[in-house]
Amino acid sequence: MASAPATNYVINEVSDLTDGFIWRGMLSHNGTILTDEVHLPGIIRSVEEARDAVLAYLNQAYGAPVLSNWSDEGGTQGTLNDHPTTVRTFSANSWVVILEFEPTSPLVGTYHVTVVDQSGSFQWEGTITLYGEITEGNTLP
Repeated sequence: MASAPATNYVINEVSDLTDGFIWRGMLSHNGTILTDEVHLPGIIRSVEEARDAVLAYLNQAYGAPVLSNWSDEGGTQGTLNDHPTTVRTFSANSWVVILEFEPTSPLVGTYHVTVVDQSGSFQWEGTITLYGEITEGNTLP
C-alpha cells in the first residue's frame, strides 16, 4: 500500500479578493496546521465607507459633526508617491472631504484623507486602511 510522503506542505496564500480575507500557513503531511497567519476581511470596501469611517472617528476624537447630506463632487486623476491616483471629493454644508487612492481592484488598500471645515475651524489629514486602521497626519482643530 502506497502512502503520501511525510513532508510538510506550504500554502502560500488562500484568499478572497472581494473582501480582503487572506490566510497563509503550513500544513503537515497529516493535515495539522503548523503555522497560521490570517488577515480578516476588510471592512472598508468603498470610497464612501472610507469617508464615513473617518468622519465617525473624527466625531469621537474631536467632536466633528456627523453629516449625512454629502454631495459627490466627482473624481479627478492625481499622483501620490509617483503612482497614478484617483481623487474623490465630497462636500456637505461647509465641510469638504478629499480621498486620494491608488485605483486597485477589487479593493483599495489605503486611502489618504483630508477633511476641512471651510469656515476655518477644523482641518485633518490622515489615512485609513482596508481594515479600518486610521493613522493621523496633520490636525488643526
